[in-house]
Amino acid sequence: MLDDTTIREFLRDDYPRLVNAVALLTGDLPSAEDAVQEALVRAWIRSDRGDVIESLPAWVTVVAMNLTRSGWRRVTAERRPVPGWHPRMRAMTSAASTAWTSNGRSPDCRGVNGRSRSCATSSRWTRAKWPMRGG
Repeated sequence: MLDDTTIREFLRDDYPRLVNAVALLTGDLPSAEDAVQEALVRAWIRSDRGDVIESLPAWVTVVAMNLTRSGWRRVTAERRPVPGWHPRMRAMTSAASTAWTSNGRSPDCRGVNGRSRSCATSSRWTRAKWPMRGG
């Protein structure tokens, strides 16, 4: 288990060096500090669970670098366009859903010039509501 002395020694001796190393990769000092601090918290939690961390500086270095790489992957994935998705498709999808909800029927139930025409659902409703004449 990590004790207070081990953490203080790490913060005094290794923390500044490690933050600077991660900052060289990220290009951002606050992001580097966040990654190293998060790694230190994870080490503390792991040691409370009973896991043995033989070298705290090495463990925190690896975890901080992994957190930094995960952040890069996340940002890259957010910027990457979805395959087959075109900006005009959003407008077409929106128009189709509006057509569906505006007349309560599917888009193919609209007739010429926006006038409604009968389709399977409305004709079934009509037949059920008014019985056939003559018999």
